[in-house]
Amino acid sequence: MKILNYIYRKAKNKTVVAGIIAITVCWTLTFPVHAEKISLKESAHQHIIKIKTGDNLEIALEGNPTTGYIWEKVEGDNTILSPQGDYKYTPAKPLVGSGGKFIFTFLGAAPGKTKLHLIYHRTFEKNVAPVKSFEVTVIVQ
Repeated sequence: MKILNYIYRKAKNKTVVAGIIAITVCWTLTFPVHAEKISLKESAHQHIIKIKTGDNLEIALEGNPTTGYIWEKVEGDNTILSPQGDYKYTPAKPLVGSGGKFIFTFLGAAPGKTKLHLIYHRTFEKNVAPVKSFEVTVIVQ
């Protein structure tokens, strides 16, 4: 109750009220109002995807790291589409050696257009073409 009385007394001061409003507005503008999560699968290969600044783009690609193959990003402008950490792998079954999904998450960081290209390959095999690839053009508005 003492805190509420203190705030009430200070709120009578117009400078304090203006400061509180300014801080609240600035804090609110730093967070997107309607951030969405857009999920893609391999069927989106070679599509054009439009998202908004602040949206999360999640890409789920099937694979099996126990075979030595992994999905890896090889092209994409990080200033437009910012990676949100490394991929996460989720096995389809709790069996050793079973396949699953590689999940990549990106943030629409700034307006622009970029090609996002991922390849499924063995990193230790040099000069060998990837087994699969996934490519989308992302437009961040």
